[in-house]
Amino acid sequence: MFRIILSVVFLIILTILIVLNVRYTTSFNFFGFQIEEISVIVIAIVGFVAGVLYSFFYYLLNYFARRQKNKINKKGEEVKSKEKALKEREEEIDRSGEEVKDSTGISGEGVSSESNQTQEKKESKPKKWKLKRKKKQ
Repeated sequence: MFRIILSVVFLIILTILIVLNVRYTTSFNFFGFQIEEISVIVIAIVGFVAGVLYSFFYYLLNYFARRQKNKINKKGEEVKSKEKALKEREEEIDRSGEEVKDSTGISGEGVSSESNQTQEKKESKPKKWKLKRKKKQ
């Protein structure tokens, strides 16, 4: 209700402003195109409409940019959740494989699981190569 009353009051003030200034004219230069004897109210209304159109266009650009950003963020979250799910499944498969090895007592190569694990640790460490330098004589 308050908005309706405020809008009506605003329109009455705008109408009074237009009626009192309708007889005043001026010349207007629009990028080199000279217009003589144009009403001040027409210039004000055209300026107002141009501002509304500009702000609407600016709002649309921001809306589409925000929508695109949200879409990219959503896809990133989906990828992260899929990675997490795949990692969990991989860990489950590794655990189930270890349980099978432990329950049978047989590892893939016929070696006990403890020695197999120590061998894997040794293989995972990178080898360090030492270079011998010749001494200058």
